[in-house]
Amino acid sequence: MKNIYKHGNYAIYQGNLLKLKYKELPENEKCTNSVCTFFKNTCYSIVLFTDKETINVKSVQEIDSAFCIGTAVSILGVDYSLFGEINDEGLLLDVPVIQFESIKSLSIKWHRYDRDSYVILLPYEKIDSIWYERVPVLDLPFNSPKITYIKMFGQWLDEPLDG
Repeated sequence: MKNIYKHGNYAIYQGNLLKLKYKELPENEKCTNSVCTFFKNTCYSIVLFTDKETINVKSVQEIDSAFCIGTAVSILGVDYSLFGEINDEGLLLDVPVIQFESIKSLSIKWHRYDRDSYVILLPYEKIDSIWYERVPVLDLPFNSPKITYIKMFGQWLDEPLDG
């Protein structure tokens, strides 16, 4: 099973999906660098990187799209945010106590996380739909679909489908 869990800030730059990190600059530093952006009267420096290297970007205008992405699933008609992934066994979900009893029988393993929720390990075949949700980051360009499905109605899609 390929790693389907995605979470965090990303950017599309020169056709590549890269991790994006931004840091608020101190007030005494000017936002004159072209790899900075203003958002709500605060200056942020922008860094793009892969697992192996930092990518040199000359200007934030070179970024095609920037977003925060999360993975969500639908089980028995109820949507959940993904908590993480474990190998080939299934997905880890953070499930509110009030919804736990309705999906408890579908899980491989589960444990009480806190007084309000359980963490369950759910096999992939028990999941109706899986999709990525994207929202804009700062005031950077956002030219990406808000939702992309990778599994719908119990069927894995050959190609991701924008919703």
